[in-house]
Parts: sequence; structure tokens; C-alpha cells
Amino acid sequence: MLEAIVPPGEGSPLHVHEREDEFFRVLSGCFGFWCGGNYVELAEGGCIALPRGVPHRFRNIGETEGRLMVVVTPGGFENFFPIIDLCRPETPEEIASIAMGFGLTFLPEGSRKVA
Repeated sequence: MLEAIVPPGEGSPLHVHEREDEFFRVLSGCFGFWCGGNYVELAEGGCIALPRGVPHRFRNIGETEGRLMVVVTPGGFENFFPIIDLCRPETPEEIASIAMGFGLTFLPEGSRKVA
């Protein structure tokens, strides 16, 4: 479990987890979530589950900083962020290489099946 502090207009790129399911609870702010061909907007208290194997992303669609509680199951993915901090990759390709070790694939914008 982790807490994400997300500035306005920011969020994750379109990606797929091979191994993990994700559960999000909006602690503050307003977020848009894309999963497969579906889109939903959630405000404080809203929750959504995003299954493994389905392209998804989220974005802070509000005008203020937002906070998310994120639960990723099964465990292990929580080590991704400390490794990124330790390795300090400089290019998207370097980040993608680290992500592959965690069963995480970033999808190119042109391949989007979601908005």
C-alpha cells in the first residue's frame, strides 16, 4: 500500500501490470481513471479496482494537488519506486527497462485502446 500525492494534470502513463491488481481510493482531489475502454471520474472517498492485464491509467483532473491510497496485490511491486529512486534512470527507455523486471509495461501513446 502506498499514498500518491499527484499535482493537477499529472498521473500515470498508460500501462499494464502482468502480476498485480490495483485498488485506488481517492483521499483528496478529483481523478479520472481509464481502464480498458471505460472511463470514470472519482472525487474524495471514491474507489476503483483495476485488474492486471488490462491497460489503464489515472490523471488528477482537479485544479489542486490530489492524494490517492493505492493497494497493489500481490506484494512486491512496492519495490519499484525505491529502485527508480536509487537507479535514477534518465530516459523513458531506462525506466521501461526497470519496469519490465516488475512485470510492468508502458504502452506507447499510439497504441492506446483507452482515452
